[in-house]
Formats: sequence, structure tokens, C-alpha cells
Amino acid sequence: MRDEINMVSTHIKLINELIEKKANQKLKIYGITVSQIRVVVVLKAAKNETCSMKELEKSLKLSQQNIVGLVKRLEEKKVLYSFPDKEDKRIKHVKLTDSGNQLCDTIAFELKKMDEWILEALTEEDKENFSSLLKKIYSHVMGDSEYSSQILKE
Repeated sequence: MRDEINMVSTHIKLINELIEKKANQKLKIYGITVSQIRVVVVLKAAKNETCSMKELEKSLKLSQQNIVGLVKRLEEKKVLYSFPDKEDKRIKHVKLTDSGNQLCDTIAFELKKMDEWILEALTEEDKENFSSLLKKIYSHVMGDSEYSSQILKE
């Protein structure tokens, strides 16, 4: 049992890597990656489909450098555009374009199909339990800042 417990994080990581690889393969036809679509999804959910670069960093839990790179590539693809804040020019906002909005709607369908595929091996009861357990683990890990701080120091 002890070995199984120690492997939980490894299994989660491996599953995440496999899912991301399959998702990137599916998204390739749209010319976008999982990391990039995460930005698009956050913008789609934001008020007026707009948010600041800092808000993207916080929502996606990514560094400023990563956000800048993702936004730059998405601007090149005309999925979004950035503009300075009217009152504080140091603040940069990002907004979805019409094509970015359409892309998000199209890809949402693909991601829903992928979620269904991932869970098809489970019964309805298993799915409910699994979802509940994932939320409980996520909440615990996010709320345990003392442990997180300790791990980051090591």
C-alpha cells in the first residue's frame, strides 16, 4: 500500500502528460497548443473577453515570461490582440479577436469529446466519485501552503 501511495503524484503526472500529448495532436489541425488554448479559454470566460497580462499569470499560474510568449504567438495567429491600459500605460490588456472567439467555440467541442473519451472506462457513479476526489485533492493541495513552501525550498 505504501508504494501505491507514493506513486499517486507520478501517476497524475504521467496521465497529464499523456492527455496533453493527445490534446496537442488533436489541436494541431487548428494550429494551436494546449498551453495556448488555456489562454484563450481564460479570455473567453473573462468579462468582455479581456483581461490584463497579470490576470492571465494569476489565472494560469504561469510566469510573466511564459504569458508574454504565449500571448505573442497567439497575436501572430490573430487569435487575440493586446493593448495598453487607458489610465496606466504599464498595464497591458489582452482581448480575443472574432477568429479567436470562433476557435474557442470549435475547440471546446473537441475538448468535451476528449473528456468523454478519458472517462468512458468509468461508470456514472465512478465519474461522480472521481470528480469529487479530484476536487478534494486539488483543494487540499492548494490550501496546504506550508507543505508547498517546504517542497519548493527543497
